[in-house]
Amino acid sequence: MVLNPEFRSIRRVKHYPWRVVLVGAFALLGLIALSGWLVQAFVAPGRSASVAADVVRSPAPPDRPAPRVAAQHLTSADAADVSATDIPLDQFQARVDAALAVQPLLFDSRGATLSVAQQAWVAQLADGLRDGRFLIRVRGHADSAGGPERRLLISRQRAEAVRAAFIGAGIAADRLLVEGWGARLPVASNMSEDGRARNRRVDLVLREGRR
Repeated sequence: MVLNPEFRSIRRVKHYPWRVVLVGAFALLGLIALSGWLVQAFVAPGRSASVAADVVRSPAPPDRPAPRVAAQHLTSADAADVSATDIPLDQFQARVDAALAVQPLLFDSRGATLSVAQQAWVAQLADGLRDGRFLIRVRGHADSAGGPERRLLISRQRAEAVRAAFIGAGIAADRLLVEGWGARLPVASNMSEDGRARNRRVDLVLREGRR
């Protein structure tokens, strides 16, 4: 059978675009594969080396700052041994701070009285604070409960209680300075009961010389 030339022309026009689309699709896939191979072969190694170099150059993230004295490794007896007379004031202060980190002097919410255990602890601290080079500032603190006058009053009463215990343990009264700071120097947030309990405290700050 002989086809009409016009019919053959129509078939070519009708099927030719599909061939172009298929050829173009295969060509595009080939280009994508080739470009991926080129990236893997030439770009990725350089980038990996750069990333590795950045890792080497970047310092490791710091751990938590170490305390001045590793208080967590001290027993109460070790911490109280602050009586070395040949160390400078800042080191002496660090050892006192470590002792109070091991066993802080804390009070009830409305209290300014030392328990029997706390009195024994103050006496133990006193054994290490007999070095007459230093004055001892006994600083009382309060949480945020109550008004400013009440906080100042109870913080000073707490300091007075610790001062009296030191005197009873043999520390000369003229070496002990009493200060009430109210709630001005918190060590924890007053938004929680645990934080408020930690703020109801007495700390010790040393000064050189005598009054």
